[in-house]
Amino acid sequence: MGQLEGKRIIITGAAQGMGAVHARLFVEAGARVVLTDLQGEAGQKLARELGQNALFVDQDVTKESDWERVVAAATKQFGGIDGLVNNAAIWWTKPVVDEDRERFRKMLDVNVIGTWLGMRAVVPAMRQAGGGSIVNLSSIAGTRGIPEHGAYGASKWAVRGLSKVAAHELGQWNIRVNTVHPGAVEGTG
Repeated sequence: MGQLEGKRIIITGAAQGMGAVHARLFVEAGARVVLTDLQGEAGQKLARELGQNALFVDQDVTKESDWERVVAAATKQFGGIDGLVNNAAIWWTKPVVDEDRERFRKMLDVNVIGTWLGMRAVVPAMRQAGGGSIVNLSSIAGTRGIPEHGAYGASKWAVRGLSKVAAHELGQWNIRVNTVHPGAVEGTG
């Protein structure tokens, strides 16, 4: 039996990179995983590779209606939700004074609003299950100032703060909220 035997987990941004690695490891540990991403072909391929304990759902994490579809699919396919890994994110580097307002806003929409929407969407199912675990991917850029990471750093500091508040608020329902702060990841930049 794996460490995650029978757990039902949503992983965003799971078609490639860290999200795909998470999906593989979670299925190997016994979890049933809903993989989401904008990259439908790659996500479908990975879900097929992982077998019956994986389901792919196309998702834009910035859209509430997409979160509703993901939660509904997880509930229909696997009977509920025990975990969420908010992994989907975008990244680029640019000096603060050269950053474009719309690009900055897009960074915040995907990295922060998408994370918040995900937490909000899964809480009812987790409460019904008697608790759960939410892991929000931040970054070392969310722990210190890194040159040319103004928009990205701001988004990952926000994820950290949002997660701390959510941990206090959701703990009453046995829902844990944590952040992970990876450094540079091979193949992502």
